[in-house]
Amino acid sequence: MRAALAQAASIAITIFALSSMLSVGLAYRIGLIIGPLREARAVFRALVANFVLVPLLAVGIERVIPMDPALALGLFLLAGSTGAPFLIKLASAARRDLALSAALLLL
Repeated sequence: MRAALAQAASIAITIFALSSMLSVGLAYRIGLIIGPLREARAVFRALVANFVLVPLLAVGIERVIPMDPALALGLFLLAGSTGAPFLIKLASAARRDLALSAALLLL
């Protein structure tokens, strides 16, 4: 039963991520999605935040809260995996620029 629920959750998450990305991809032209990537300072800040600051925050959390090494590694890997597929849905719920969130997902 547990394995079936895990399999169903995995399939549901994949379908959700794909449908969210397809909805943005089909709703916007490629120029609108790539447009925000022309701003070099904004791109640099996004890359530094995603690949430097968030992993450093995860290391800091691991130092403050003692945890099993496997959990610490999982936290660090999660912090290093930028551009979650849920970013588009979160931007939509916050009524923010979906094209910008799709551009950041491309990075």
